[in-house]
Amino acid sequence: MTFIIFIIIFFLIDIYLFQAILAVSKNWTPFWKSFIRYGFWFPSVLSVLAVIWWNFGNLS
Repeated sequence: MTFIIFIIIFFLIDIYLFQAILAVSKNWTPFWKSFIRYGFWFPSVLSVLAVIWWNFGNLS
């Protein structure tokens, strides 16, 4: 249960920060706008996958 709450809080913070990314990149060129907007989620998803692996990886 703690794990699920952690993931939910983590993504709520990410969504809040993503709103700032949207505001900052509003007037950028389309390439940089999409690069930053999609690149923002890469470390977040990687972090969640690392926590899942750490939590469930060693079952023995």
